[in-house]
Amino acid sequence: MTLRTRIALIVSIVSLTATAAGYALQRGVLYERFVELEREQAVEDLDRCENAVRKEIQHLALSCGDWATWDETYEFAKGENPGFVAQNFNAAAMENVGWSAVWIVAADGAVRFRWAYDFETPSAMEISELPGDRFPADHPLLPRKSDRQSASGIVATSHGPLMVASRPILTSEQKGPPAGWILIGRLLSEKTVQGIGPSARLRFHTWNIGDERVDPVSAAAVSRGDASVEGFVHEASDLMLHVVGTMDDVYGKPAVIVRADLPRSISNMGAQTIDIATATLAVSGAITVIVLISVLGASVAAPLRRLTDHAVGIGASGDLAARSGIVRGDEIGTLATAFDEMVGRLAESREQFSDVARRAGMADVARGVLHNAGNVLTSVNVSADAIGTTLRRSRANGILRATALLEEHKADIGGFLMTERGRLLPEYLAKASRALEAERDGLIAEAEKLQRAVGHAAEIVARQGDFADGPSLAETMRMLTAVSAACALVEPTFRRQGIELERKIDGEAVVVADRAKLAQVLVNLLTNAKEALLSRETGRRVEVRGETVGGRARIVVRDNGCGIAAADLARIFASGFSTKRTGRGFGLHFCAISAREMGGSLKVESDGPGKGAVFTLDLPAGAVPERAAPAQDELVRSAT
Repeated sequence: MTLRTRIALIVSIVSLTATAAGYALQRGVLYERFVELEREQAVEDLDRCENAVRKEIQHLALSCGDWATWDETYEFAKGENPGFVAQNFNAAAMENVGWSAVWIVAADGAVRFRWAYDFETPSAMEISELPGDRFPADHPLLPRKSDRQSASGIVATSHGPLMVASRPILTSEQKGPPAGWILIGRLLSEKTVQGIGPSARLRFHTWNIGDERVDPVSAAAVSRGDASVEGFVHEASDLMLHVVGTMDDVYGKPAVIVRADLPRSISNMGAQTIDIATATLAVSGAITVIVLISVLGASVAAPLRRLTDHAVGIGASGDLAARSGIVRGDEIGTLATAFDEMVGRLAESREQFSDVARRAGMADVARGVLHNAGNVLTSVNVSADAIGTTLRRSRANGILRATALLEEHKADIGGFLMTERGRLLPEYLAKASRALEAERDGLIAEAEKLQRAVGHAAEIVARQGDFADGPSLAETMRMLTAVSAACALVEPTFRRQGIELERKIDGEAVVVADRAKLAQVLVNLLTNAKEALLSRETGRRVEVRGETVGGRARIVVRDNGCGIAAADLARIFASGFSTKRTGRGFGLHFCAISAREMGGSLKVESDGPGKGAVFTLDLPAGAVPERAAPAQDELVRSAT
C-alpha cells in the first residue's frame, strides 16, 4: 500500500469515525436530554390532569354547598317536608346539574334519601361502596369538627371512580346545629373525562385500581408502587408516551389510576435535529477528506516517496557515499539531512564495528570470570575463616601447659602424679587428645572444601576460554553428585546465616552436562536464593529438588525470600539487569546462557514480592552409569 493510499485511508477513517462519534455522542447525550425533558413534561402534564379532576371535585363541592344551606333541605333532613324529594330530585334535574348520586343523611347517620343514576347507560345504579341505611359516626364524608366543615374526594365504585362532596345541612342563614349532611357525587366516566380533558389541554383516562381495562404496563407500575409518587412514564410507541399516576380516595388509600396519553413531539424533534446535524457533519467531513488528500499528497507523500527511493537504493547498492539531495525548510527536509548525516556516520561506524565487537566479547568474558570466581572465593573465604577460628581456639596450648607441668616435676613424676593436681593430669590429656583429633578432622574437612573451591575457581578461569574455543564438554553424571557438590560450597554460609537447606534428589536421576558449568549455575542459583532471603528475619528456607520428568533432567531451586515483581520476570535473565542495588546483572544472565549451551533452559516463576521464587533448570537426561553406586533418595536438612 502506497503512502498516498494510506493517507487517504487514514483520513477517511478519521472522518467517518468523527461522524460516527458525533452521532453517537448526540444520540447518547443530546437525544437523552430531549427524552429527559419529555419525561419531565409528561410528569407535569400528569399533575395537570389530576388537578383538573380536583377542580371538578371543587365545583361539585360548591354546588353541594348551595343545597346544604337551603331551608327545605334542612327541614327534610329533620324529618319534615316530605314532598321535598318529589319536587327536586328526578333524572332530568340531576342530569342538568351533572349529578350521578345524592345522599341526604340525618344527624344521627341515618340515610333519609339516596339516589344514583348512570346517564350514559341510562339506568339506575346501586352504589354499595357507600352505606345504604346508616353512615358510621367516623365516616370521612361526615365531618363533625365544625358546622361548616366540608369533605370531598373520590370513591372507587363498581361503576367506576365517583367524585364525591359533602356539606353539613344548615339553614339558609347558615345556622345550626346541622340537621345532617348532604352528599352529591358524579361518576368520573369516559364522557366526563373527555369534558375535562380539553380544559387541561390533555387527553387522559381514569380507572379503578384493578380494572381489567388498564393496560398491563400501567397496571404493573401501579402494583409495584412506581406510580404513587411522581408518576410512572413509559413509551407506548415511537409516537406516544404514557404517564401513569394514582389518586387517593376519601379513606386516604390509592384508588384511582390516572393515565395521560402524550404525543412524543419533543423526542421526535430531537431525533430530527440530530439526523440533520449528522448529515451536515458527514458532508463537511467528505469535503475535508478530499482537500486533505490532495494537499498531503503533494506536500508530504511525494517528497517522502523520493526519500524512500533514495534509502532503498542505498540498501541495495551499499553505497554509503550517496546523498538524497532533498533541501526543504520543514520536517521532511530535516529528516533528509539527518538521514544523509546518519549514512555518513554509519560509514565511519562500520569501520569501527569489528574492533568494538572484539572488545565487547573480551569484556563479557571478563565479567563472567569475575562474577563466577567471586562466588567461589566466598566459599574459599568461609573455609579459610573456619580453619583460622579452629586454630585460634585449639587445645594445643593446653597440651603445651601440661607438658611444661610434667617438665617441672620430672625429678619426681611418680610423686607428682600421686598429688591431687597430678591425678587430674592423665584425664585432662585424654580429653585434650580427643579434642585435638576432632579439630584435626574438622581442619581436614575444611581443607578439602578449600581445595575443591580453589580447584573449581581454576576450572572457571580455564572454562572461560571455551566460549571462544569451542563447545562445552558434556559428560554423564549422577544428579545427586552434581547437586551435592554445589550445595557443599554454600552450606557453611547458609548455616552461618540461619538458612535451612533441604535437598530431595532422586538417586536414579542422571544428567548430561558440563560438570564445571553445571556446578557454577547451581552455585549462582543458591547464592541468589541466599541473598533473596536476607529480607526475612526468621524462617529462611531453600529447597533443592531433582528428578527426571519426561526424559529430561529437572533441578528446581525454591526459596521463600523477597520474590520477584511481575514487571521484572520478563527481563530477569537480561545482561546488566539486577533487582539488587549492588548487583551487576551478570549472574542469572550467565546461568541462562550456560543452560542453553548445555542443551537445556532456565525458567523462573514468582507470585510477586514477598512470596519467594522458583528457578527450574531443565537439562538432557542420560542412562545410569554401570559403575554407579546403588540408587538412593537423599533428604538432608541443614540449619543453624
